Amino acid sequence: MRRATWGSVALTWLALASLLFAGCTPSQVLTGRSTTSQSASGASVSLPKAPKVQLTAEDASYLVLEAWQVLRDGYVDPPDAVALLRTAWDGFVGALPAGQTRPAFPEPRGVNPDADLLRFRTAYLTAATQVTGGGEAQAQLAYGAIRKMVESVNDCLTTFTDGNQMKEQSALAESDVRIGGVGIRIKKRPTAATGESTAEPIVVWELLEGGAAGKAGIKPGDAIVKVDGKEIGQMTLEQIAATIRGPEGTQVKLTVEHVNAKKTQDFTLKRAPIVEPALQTRMLKGDIAYFRLLGFGPTVQYDAMEALKGYEAKRPKGWIFDLRTNASGDYVAMQAMLGKLLKDGPFGYDQDQTGRRTALGPIGGYLQKQNPYAVLVSDSTSSAAELFAAAIDYHKGGTVIGTKTAGCSGVSTRVPLSDGSVLSVTVRRMLAPGGVELTRTGLTPKEVVEVSRTDLAAGKDPQLDRALAVLGAR
Repeated sequence: MRRATWGSVALTWLALASLLFAGCTPSQVLTGRSTTSQSASGASVSLPKAPKVQLTAEDASYLVLEAWQVLRDGYVDPPDAVALLRTAWDGFVGALPAGQTRPAFPEPRGVNPDADLLRFRTAYLTAATQVTGGGEAQAQLAYGAIRKMVESVNDCLTTFTDGNQMKEQSALAESDVRIGGVGIRIKKRPTAATGESTAEPIVVWELLEGGAAGKAGIKPGDAIVKVDGKEIGQMTLEQIAATIRGPEGTQVKLTVEHVNAKKTQDFTLKRAPIVEPALQTRMLKGDIAYFRLLGFGPTVQYDAMEALKGYEAKRPKGWIFDLRTNASGDYVAMQAMLGKLLKDGPFGYDQDQTGRRTALGPIGGYLQKQNPYAVLVSDSTSSAAELFAAAIDYHKGGTVIGTKTAGCSGVSTRVPLSDGSVLSVTVRRMLAPGGVELTRTGLTPKEVVEVSRTDLAAGKDPQLDRALAVLGAR
């Protein structure tokens, strides 16, 4: 295993930082990823198994310090080195087996940083070598420390995928197993958004065309109560999504509660691959052209530009750009699209670790004939879409309608660690045109319009209705 060095190093991987915005969204489209489930015949179907990561206590301690250095030197807002180390220790201690003594953090003496790191590693090894379970147990101790460090920066783009998860992903990619879903988009709004004493349940926000859920009779607004008979109240949205997904052709049972219904209903659904177009367009009543973009990328950018030209020939009275489920994309593509609507920048700023800002401006030609337009956003709007909406709002180019956006916008890079784990680290911030940071705060639209479960069940879309009204179509 490669040993990390702890002096001041030039992190050359920063030059490889992806130019893509990483996405972060409170909604999940259930069309991919994997889980173990039941086949149509009821027999257990398992995904490809990969051998577990095995680490010695010494290698595990080096892995923790390797991740610590990546976060310390690479994260866009450099964390305090000692505080980060203390967080790693808390994660390590929290992962120790029940009944084992919880050793105190070896406080740095502040004279020699290398000596302090050695004291940390020595204390780590003293406690780790008392743990039974072999190499798998040692790996889990290290992963606990790293996860705690990642959690401490509280950044949606900074994430950790441990070595076991990476092996599982590789085994799946190399197998003949294809992952499917049931064709629903789910969402869970926090208590603060509802104004109620308890958070809303997991709700079916949208049915995807061709999915088993819609064919079976599940409807928008339905609440998912159980998956395969198991309560999901304490699970995260991501965990629920992963449980519903599974090998193509296998079945999953969803227990749902319809709006205003006192009884639940079980649906046994067959998983299948579902492909959702990244761009959907149509002409709405009142001669309003509607564009729904699920992401920003070169292909979507080209298709959207061509669609704009096509609809221009029909002389629409306005445009609606629906970004409510747009969670990722290329900021160059975003600038090109935005440049059709806003003649002058800045559209926002790219800020690096030193605080230096680079203005983002128009790319490509401005539409000479401008129509009034509205932009729809939600708590599932993040990344490039969030910056797009913020620029429209700042320059008063159109009306932004919906609910507060996700608050997750920046540039991250994936850093492989020596055991096969991967750290995704935020290396640049994307700021709104006024210099306001969107991460953790989001953008609150000028016109806040909520969509309730009752609206969904009735087939209503108050946000789209409001956009049509603003554009004079209602």
